[in-house]
Amino acid sequence: MLKYNSYKIFQDKIGNQYLYLIDDNAIFLLDEKSKKMLSLEGLKFNDAYVELSDIMTKEEFQTLFDNMVRAGLIVSDKGPVLKEEKKEEITLNGLTLMIIQECNLRCTYCYGEGGEYQDRGKMSLETAKKSIDFLIGNSKNKELLICFLGGEPLMNFPLIKDVVAYCNKYENDKPIHFKYTITTNGTIWNDEIEKFLREKHFTVQISVDGNKDVHNCNRFYANGLGSFDVMEKNTRNMRNDGLVSGRATITATNLDLVDNFKALNDMKFRSIPMAPAQNLLSDEDYDRLIGENTKLVQYFLELIQSGDYKTAKKLRILMSGLQKIHKSGVARKILCGVGSAQLAVDINGEIYPCHRFVANKEYAMGNVLKDTKIEKMPFLEEITLEKHKECKNCWARNLCVGACPNENLVNAGTTQKSDSKNCRFIQAMYNDLIHAYLELTVENKKQLLG
Repeated sequence: MLKYNSYKIFQDKIGNQYLYLIDDNAIFLLDEKSKKMLSLEGLKFNDAYVELSDIMTKEEFQTLFDNMVRAGLIVSDKGPVLKEEKKEEITLNGLTLMIIQECNLRCTYCYGEGGEYQDRGKMSLETAKKSIDFLIGNSKNKELLICFLGGEPLMNFPLIKDVVAYCNKYENDKPIHFKYTITTNGTIWNDEIEKFLREKHFTVQISVDGNKDVHNCNRFYANGLGSFDVMEKNTRNMRNDGLVSGRATITATNLDLVDNFKALNDMKFRSIPMAPAQNLLSDEDYDRLIGENTKLVQYFLELIQSGDYKTAKKLRILMSGLQKIHKSGVARKILCGVGSAQLAVDINGEIYPCHRFVANKEYAMGNVLKDTKIEKMPFLEEITLEKHKECKNCWARNLCVGACPNENLVNAGTTQKSDSKNCRFIQAMYNDLIHAYLELTVENKKQLLG
């Protein structure tokens, strides 16, 4: 009996139809014979051939059937014939160090309660060293990543220098190499800081929401004064040298995504990730966001088709989605490396699945000051896509993979359920991206996706 795995049909601008295989992201151009075959689901093999015998021979029918089986579209009597998920062991490869739980700004959308995460203070050098020891003791990787986060991490710049020096000692004794990232608001800056970040090859991300008016609406000091001018002046040299990315948080004040991106691109940010602040957007805001994102995807496509790949690649949220669409053959289970590849350590040494879970004691995994090893948490099984019951009928499930577990927890009260507004946005975004992908030439894909 003909039975198909889940799929969705897309159509390009000239009327060609494509089958998107939901559980591994593969996309196939449909011819008339394939379309007819799809319409015969539920028939037995021989009955299906009889229905198609006027347009193909039995050999052609068998070849089409075999091709559909190999593609993972047809479910055999033994169960679904899908490309197996790549079995790659996920090992710890980095830590996010919450080196200070204090901040000099009072951003409207801060999920860390002013950067304090319910526990104001600074990480000690002992805790930082124990964190590095813990990472090395639990990782099999030779290249390790340290992410400095806060609060505002540059308020504890001396500790950053001490941590890097401690990592350098390990590099001298072991065949390992550390890379460093920092996310900062860019308001605490001097020549020493900039020189250090350059010399140690930090990946620097600045929190910036758009032009001056937009930015100052959301990112201001305790006295209400906007932070844009200070940030712009401090980061100018590194931006001009292509060494800084700018991350925009999307609120009701900057829903015009194309203008927002252009403003940040004019500031010469190397990469420009953007993400909605779910806690601040209403249903009406999401309706507008979906429309504005459609415009952003069209702008993205125009950049690609004009050969401006450098600018197109700066649109990280769209590039990430396009890469998932392009990379078929993988049935995904978890959105990111939360709780496995990358952990977070707070100022007291408490270990969490990621920085978003800091202060949520229910998800604490141990403490670097007393634990040298951690066991696998039930949390990792809790957040797999198969545990998201409401995702089972969603065509975008293997692209979204259940969304961010912490955002789910905050907005829906459980890691296993996404906020309905965000679901609408994600589905609309990937619908637009797949249509854009269908417009790309082989050369476009080569230049953009390798």
